[in-house]
Amino acid sequence: MEIAQATGLTRAAVSNIVRALIDDGLVREVGFAQSTGGKRRTMLQISPEARCAVGVHVSMTGVTYVVTNMAGGMLGRKRTRGIGYEHPTTVVAEIANEFDLLLAQVGATRESLVGVGIVAAGPIDHHAGTVGGPAMPKSWRGFPLRDRLSEALGLRVLVDKDATAAAVGEFWAGHDYSPLAFACLYMDEGVGSGIVINGVALRGSASNAGEIGHVCIDTHGKRCECGNTGCLELYAAPSAVVAEARRSGFDFAGAEAGSDMRLFDEIARRAIRQDPAAAALIAPSAAAIAEGAVTLANVVDLDLIVLAGPGFAVAGALYIDAIRAAISRRFFARRVHDVEVRYSRSPRDAAALGASALVLQETLAPRAAGVHR
Repeated sequence: MEIAQATGLTRAAVSNIVRALIDDGLVREVGFAQSTGGKRRTMLQISPEARCAVGVHVSMTGVTYVVTNMAGGMLGRKRTRGIGYEHPTTVVAEIANEFDLLLAQVGATRESLVGVGIVAAGPIDHHAGTVGGPAMPKSWRGFPLRDRLSEALGLRVLVDKDATAAAVGEFWAGHDYSPLAFACLYMDEGVGSGIVINGVALRGSASNAGEIGHVCIDTHGKRCECGNTGCLELYAAPSAVVAEARRSGFDFAGAEAGSDMRLFDEIARRAIRQDPAAAALIAPSAAAIAEGAVTLANVVDLDLIVLAGPGFAVAGALYIDAIRAAISRRFFARRVHDVEVRYSRSPRDAAALGASALVLQETLAPRAAGVHR
């Protein structure tokens, strides 16, 4: 009865659809509701194990793979070296190999898979299935990643932006309430955001909406690889913090050869332990990110921001207070409603989990405008 009322379908139509879902193993009956005087209603439950999806997050410093069930529960995870400066055809072959190893590890079959989602930093072309942001080698620009990977795997592949995927994944993971306007502030090698409004992912023309890292915060500032000047990312990204640490002679205690993200995490750990030099390096980045969060909240009228991405995995506690303080003081509609700021439940894997969620929602809950729950 509830399904018929919610969808506007007749009870007979709902009964036929539910029976088909049960026959396909996607839904199961789990008993009866308490009687209210008439026929007791049958309780239904999604069968999480019936289908699964694979999410892949590609970056210069690492490739993360996850397998999730229909409820978004993680069945398996693997992380391998980054794409570096490998040609994309080589990376596609490596992904296909790791894909088969991961499926074997979790005991999943190709028949149970609904597809693969692969995400990377923007700009991307969602329609053409290409990636190739400024940080990636030129050989990636225009490379038909979706089509080549689909050919290699023999499966349907979706391509999207990492921050958008992270937002979709966080939205599907559920919260104490359903936010009307929600953003995932995502920090990895760069800074970006994914936005979900009234249950629909805000994509823009080619799925590059939310590039908060390329909002100008200094009109006379540094020139960015994107072509803009004074981009927030140039002052706030982990690489900017590490570059300033090197300029200032910060003592990495023998860890200087690590990647920028590893060094950033080390700076964050020391800042958390009250190291004044480390704290002084993080503070300008946190202030810039807070500026970006206020801008994002004002433009979209957000009621929830989630911090996700490897950049917040260790350093999140050093950023969240600055963001909350800035929003409480300067959010335009602060006298009308609050903006809650939270951590992601899985900051390092948020993009890969989101890539898997994109596949599941596209397959099991399609909607022309984007994502809904």
